Amino acid sequence: MGGVCCSSFNKTDADSEIADYMLKNKEANKAVKKLLLLGSGSSGKSTLFKQLKCIFNPWGLDQSEFIETTHSIRQNIVLGILKLLQKSQDLYDSNHDKYSKCYINLDADPNLINEIQVILQFRHETFENLDDTKWDQLQRLGEAIDYIWNNVEGIKHTFTERGSRFSFADNMEYFFDKCRSIFLEEFYPTHEDVLKCRIRTTGMVEITYEIKDSFFNIYDVGGQRNERKKWIHSFENVTAVIYVAALSHFDAVCFEDESQNAMHESISLFNEICNSKWFRKTAMILFLNKSDLFREKLMECLNIDKCFNNQQQKGGINSINGNGWDGEEYHGPCYKESDKLNNSNINQDQQYFEHCYKSQVDFIAKLYYDQRQNEDKKIFTHITNATDRTNVEKVFWDCQNIVIRKNLSTGGFT
Repeated sequence: MGGVCCSSFNKTDADSEIADYMLKNKEANKAVKKLLLLGSGSSGKSTLFKQLKCIFNPWGLDQSEFIETTHSIRQNIVLGILKLLQKSQDLYDSNHDKYSKCYINLDADPNLINEIQVILQFRHETFENLDDTKWDQLQRLGEAIDYIWNNVEGIKHTFTERGSRFSFADNMEYFFDKCRSIFLEEFYPTHEDVLKCRIRTTGMVEITYEIKDSFFNIYDVGGQRNERKKWIHSFENVTAVIYVAALSHFDAVCFEDESQNAMHESISLFNEICNSKWFRKTAMILFLNKSDLFREKLMECLNIDKCFNNQQQKGGINSINGNGWDGEEYHGPCYKESDKLNNSNINQDQQYFEHCYKSQVDFIAKLYYDQRQNEDKKIFTHITNATDRTNVEKVFWDCQNIVIRKNLSTGGFT
């Protein structure tokens, strides 16, 4: 009683439909190209991921991502300026003579203590769900940060020591320069703001897009050491690994361990991934990223010879914890301050700069390439700037062709 009888039901037909559906679903999954974005922390994976979303997603970035970026930018600015204040004292205490310009004399500026106290009130603020009563306080916060950034010489000198002496997020000067407007209620981030904002990835994020009947799943995973153990769940049936390495990290230290050179760490991780049993038949694509920041450092006469040498130079990037570079040394051309001063011909100076740039990028690429244990394994290398849409679009078009050819080869069609 109360039951429904359906005499037309046929269990055999139903089982057949289910089996057919599962087979089609399996074939569809096979057709999807699975790309894994890997790399050490702060290499620019997430920026690349967001840029690809802007390029290939018809709707671009979600509104939620702009809101999240607003919160993160404000947090990064507060924590960034507080870190510079702390590091200015740490550096001065470590060597009074060498870091005398980093010293901040609180007694010399009666306003400075008040400005710092305003900032300290927000050191634990997430900037989410702000009520109307807080906007005046936030405007005052922006003014305090702007005052310290633009008027305290020790902060700017400390900022120039970032990288090899302590970890610091990229592009922070971009946000410091407009911090007054960022802490206003009407602030809304631009696409450039979203791409330049550092948001640490935890876990795994996925996007899927279609180009010319080819489906691509791209996975972005956290690059910090404590996040890498989570990668294992992403390894099955990977078509290609895109390993992202920051060129500018030759003059940087790791976020988790400021005694470890960031590029040394990246090369070591690439060795582990490139030779992993999980990726024996996987296409390996190397993105040497942040080429724009690398150029900026080279223009400041920071060269990779200090990173890739076997000498324990006092105060050098290899002597922070006594662990120097034990691999191949760089003895190629370096762009020095004397080159700027002695070369009155602008064209010649630019040509020599480009010569130094190419030599050093080629050397770095070779170091990564030499990590492979299987000489037959191909590594496809691209120079990238994840914040440059045109560059990413062109490079990724080449990568799609690599992935599709690899897929055809695996299927026996080439």
